[in-house]
Amino acid sequence: MKNIMPPIWFVNNSSYNKIFHNYFNKLSNDDKEEYKKLFEEPVVFKGFYDSYLINDYRTVYCNVKLNQKYSLLKLQKDFNAGKKIDFLFFYGHSNDKKEINKSSLSQWYIKDFRENDLTFNCMEKYMMYNKALLFDDKNIADEILNTNQPKAIKELGRKVKNFDDEVWDKIKYQIVFTGNYYKFSQNTELRNFLLSTKNKVLAEASPYDKVWGIKMKYDDENIKNPFCWKGENLLGFALMQVRDEIKRVYKNYDLIDFNKFINYKDI
Repeated sequence: MKNIMPPIWFVNNSSYNKIFHNYFNKLSNDDKEEYKKLFEEPVVFKGFYDSYLINDYRTVYCNVKLNQKYSLLKLQKDFNAGKKIDFLFFYGHSNDKKEINKSSLSQWYIKDFRENDLTFNCMEKYMMYNKALLFDDKNIADEILNTNQPKAIKELGRKVKNFDDEVWDKIKYQIVFTGNYYKFSQNTELRNFLLSTKNKVLAEASPYDKVWGIKMKYDDENIKNPFCWKGENLLGFALMQVRDEIKRVYKNYDLIDFNKFINYKDI
């Protein structure tokens, strides 16, 4: 194929959607099939080629059920089996953009990303906004959108009305996976850093968080023994799954000459 145009998930600009729709529909059937193989749709766009392109150019974000790929139980089994495990522990964040490092893995790290027509400045905002929407608390959702400080956003998230632990537990991992996919896929430097961690086990060494982190300090002598972890490390496992998804989706990214599409690429 020549003059390949990027799929919409490589371009952070809604004005590009109609252009891509027209481009794709003019391809021959053989070229369409080749294109779909070259640029597999991300899980957050699942069904895009088969359903949404047939109807119109508007991007429809499908709420696909996501299976959690990594877990503490799986890690413990690998540990027991004697498999070599490389860890990358992270905690806290820095907004010094001179060097992209593991602080970018934090939910509080400041970097804009988008979903539909909304812009989020950090993952904490994305998670708490979706938490408020889940329980139909539109007032808190609006407050969260108008707040940029992660700590204040977290406090607002605690005020969500009609909160139900059971409902939240079923969807929270998917929300964090989805937001982090947008965050890391839309920002080249962040994406490259995440991919540079290769197959390392990512773990949030928060001494306080037993859900998203491991509830252990960096300097704990047993930190590399997952049987000693006091938390589920859901954030670390979600980031590992995001890393796998980006590897799959971006494997042919370099086939596209983005200089031809500079007006549509968000750089």
